[in-house]
Amino acid sequence: MTDHPYRRFEETTLWKTVDRAIGELVENQDLGEKALRYYIVGYLIQELVNAGLVGMNNPDDVCEQHYGTYMNLSMRPLDGETILLEGNSHSLEFLAKLILAQTGFEEDCGFQISPTGAGSSFFAAGSKGIYIHRTDQDGCELQSHEEPNEA
Repeated sequence: MTDHPYRRFEETTLWKTVDRAIGELVENQDLGEKALRYYIVGYLIQELVNAGLVGMNNPDDVCEQHYGTYMNLSMRPLDGETILLEGNSHSLEFLAKLILAQTGFEEDCGFQISPTGAGSSFFAAGSKGIYIHRTDQDGCELQSHEEPNEA
């Protein structure tokens, strides 16, 4: 794949949809391309995301957009009262977007990623996972997530 500033969107459904639509417009001679296609597609998607029109609809979209980006997100106890959230700028931005996406996602009140499960590529070694639970949705009770006893 070619390196460009929109690479993080390339594997998304949105990318495939916009790319196909532009291809159809070009094929029908309704649109001419003066730049490389991936710059056109990427720019349009970035503008839609920046405007809040797409891409932040649910946590899965956020994960899909950031998949393949180097991250080293770490969540661990700092002391008896504090949790440390640590990582590079990309991983902290990802976490912020993930939490924000969950606040508006009405289909499910909880979302989980883990260094040993779904979302493992986002975590640094030794990190704990995260479960984001929105409590203001009717009928959504948190299920017990107990840590197994270590032998």
